[in-house]
Amino acid sequence: MVNWCGWGNENESYALDDHPFFLPFLEMKFKVRLSHRPPPEKPPQKIPASALKARTRKSLISIVGDDNFSEDGYLRLTHSRGKSYKDLVLLKDGHAGKIVDAVLFPRDEREILKILGMASKEFIEIIPFGGGTTVLGGVTPTKNPSLCVDMMHFKTLDLDEISHTATLDAGLRGPEIEERLVRNGFTLGHFPQSFEFSTLGGWVATRSAGQASTKYGKIEDMVLGLRMVTPKGIIKVLPHPASSTGPGLKNLYVGSEGIFGIITSATLRVKSIPKVRDYEGFFFKTFHEGIRAIRTFMQNGIAPAVVRLSDAEETAVSLALSQKKGITKEGLGSWFLQKSGFRCLLILGMEGNREEVTHESEVSRHAIKEFHGLGVGKSVGEAWMRERFRHPYLRDTLLDRGVMIDTLETVTSWNNLEELHRKTKEAIEKTIGKRNVRSIVMAHISHVYETGACLYFTFMAPQAKDKISQWEDVKSAATRTILEGGGALSHHHGVGADHAPFFIAEHGKEGAETVRRTKMLFDPSGILNPGKVLVRTRARKAKGN
Repeated sequence: MVNWCGWGNENESYALDDHPFFLPFLEMKFKVRLSHRPPPEKPPQKIPASALKARTRKSLISIVGDDNFSEDGYLRLTHSRGKSYKDLVLLKDGHAGKIVDAVLFPRDEREILKILGMASKEFIEIIPFGGGTTVLGGVTPTKNPSLCVDMMHFKTLDLDEISHTATLDAGLRGPEIEERLVRNGFTLGHFPQSFEFSTLGGWVATRSAGQASTKYGKIEDMVLGLRMVTPKGIIKVLPHPASSTGPGLKNLYVGSEGIFGIITSATLRVKSIPKVRDYEGFFFKTFHEGIRAIRTFMQNGIAPAVVRLSDAEETAVSLALSQKKGITKEGLGSWFLQKSGFRCLLILGMEGNREEVTHESEVSRHAIKEFHGLGVGKSVGEAWMRERFRHPYLRDTLLDRGVMIDTLETVTSWNNLEELHRKTKEAIEKTIGKRNVRSIVMAHISHVYETGACLYFTFMAPQAKDKISQWEDVKSAATRTILEGGGALSHHHGVGADHAPFFIAEHGKEGAETVRRTKMLFDPSGILNPGKVLVRTRARKAKGN
């Protein structure tokens, strides 16, 4: 069962019993005692009643059927919140907030068209929903009446083994996609940290990046064609390998986050399953040397699957988390490396046939050696692979101990990377410090390119009494620093509601107006996921409901 106030499955957690040094490490850094606060056992009791009128309810049931319409309070609540820090803190504190009035489960595009037609006439908000893993407020309604359109029935996968493409329905989750592809010798190669719970439709709608995107590409690099239902009809982008037929409209729809229409399917390229996967760990004395090594091998034409370089702060936190009870080989090794000045960990993963992996390993190792990196073998890389989808559960564990913990990310060019890293960390530390609490601000390079890389920040601090204001101050300061420092608003988290106020700062008035007018063309009533990507403008009033 889904965890209504945390990550993933309700029966899974990240217990600290096997990580005895981690909590003392945090308490030493924060200079406070972190006491356990059990999460609430039940959702907020005061869930607002559905605002739908009887005739609206009857009309919707006539479209999707009784079994695919629900006004259940718990279901409406879990379909109105994502997994952002703000979402989870409010839920844990007993605040339901604004929620959708009903959840619909359409079975085909025809039913979606009817839902959108009816909603347009009655000015009912429509929120598309895949896995609900958004960390930027991407599924929360702005007003009532509102409806959530859950894509769980869209599960078809059609593999073209000759062309190496697959047409995937929007409701397919990561494990379902990989299981079906692997069965036939293929992989999509898309493994975001939300992989277990997020859907194809959500990936395409938010320009998702998988952890192996350096080799396989971000989702927009994989999409060849798609289908999207709008209030004005069905949009089709044919899955040609390439085209010069005017502007690339596909890229207008990928990343549209449900504000133009509801993506129902997409055709993507797939790859043969790699014969070899080789993941290793390396240490550098400085973040600077690690960056130079990565830039060198990326600009020498290789494309590892995973390139993940942690700065000194993140490496220290990772080592504190990984240490077990008693004296172990790994523990002694970590202690020795830290004492020897090796403070930045690189996870480097190669995938492909034996010749590819051998060549890429040789090129990367040469660059690593040039900048004084030290190899520590496969165990570190393999440990990261085992744990990579479990880390979001750790956030819940820390929230229950009164820790503000969140992430944000950006991307910039190599010549700006270290300066942006420094400035953003300083801005976060300074903002948190204004409330007289200590913080840990850390970062890693998560996705790399020939011309630059993504910086992924994590910040932690004891929660203040004004939890949401504390977080908003940090988020605002970091975002403004990133934009003023030449970074992108987002590399792969998207825009949602949280980044919408900053959208114009990156794209300018003309760019924002292009998006706004495109939305008006497809969605003249303004019903589709308002307040996401663009700051909501005044909507027309519903004439009864």
